[in-house]
Amino acid sequence: MNENLEKSMEKSIVNKVESVSVKLQEFWETNPETWLKTAEYQFRLAGIVNEETKYYHIASRLPSNVAQSISDILKFDYKAGMYDLLRDALIERYTPSNTARLHALLDEKRGDRKPAKFMRDLINLSQNNFPIDVIIHRWLQNVPPIVAAATEEAANTLIEQFQKESKYDSSRMEKMLKHADNIYDLIERDRQVLAVKTGHSNRNNNNKNRFRSQSRSRRSSSRSRRFNPKGSWCENHFKYREKAYSCLKPDTCKYRPQYKASTSADTKNENTAPRV
Repeated sequence: MNENLEKSMEKSIVNKVESVSVKLQEFWETNPETWLKTAEYQFRLAGIVNEETKYYHIASRLPSNVAQSISDILKFDYKAGMYDLLRDALIERYTPSNTARLHALLDEKRGDRKPAKFMRDLINLSQNNFPIDVIIHRWLQNVPPIVAAATEEAANTLIEQFQKESKYDSSRMEKMLKHADNIYDLIERDRQVLAVKTGHSNRNNNNKNRFRSQSRSRRSSSRSRRFNPKGSWCENHFKYREKAYSCLKPDTCKYRPQYKASTSADTKNENTAPRV
């Protein structure tokens, strides 16, 4: 009795330690097989061999929609063989078909990824279901034209090797991708430098336009201040305002000082420019 109790307690302690030592990522719906492989690697590192413990670890990391889709398995209590049953169901129900993979491969856009990262993502997306020459052609169509031109010869060599031997030299592939990334970095650096220069040029143009606008305004203002003989003021009042000593056209000049006359004499003689 005591021996059975000790074994039960030991198993409980082991299960608790194992549950703490493994932290699985959430299930990858588009690549279940790879996700299950990484889970197995973590089980090995943690020293977990008990399939029941593995089963509960896997089941606990499934999103609600995935758990719902395999509820026909999860609704039963664990029994021997259910770990393999769970793994097989996830692979069968969530591994994309070849048609779906092909569509995903053809629809994949590079975005802001570097050429090497984009190539590796394409290879992972194909999951070894498509020949490398298809992937390389797709890669060349999506990288910048300068990168494609610079790596075309190396890419064609890889394609020819694959078509002859059904395999390709991975070291040659890595060398090509490194070269592609170097060219891409140069393009990005030049683009950033050009953006900075364009920004400076735009600011300089704005300053020039502002200066021209101010110059035109000053010229316009200067022209508007030129004396018009047919205007309503005489030339003396136009030039000197209230400081004018005399009015050249007392009968027609309509200039008035900017202050109110304080005496009746001033009012009486309002057509005469004040002397200062």
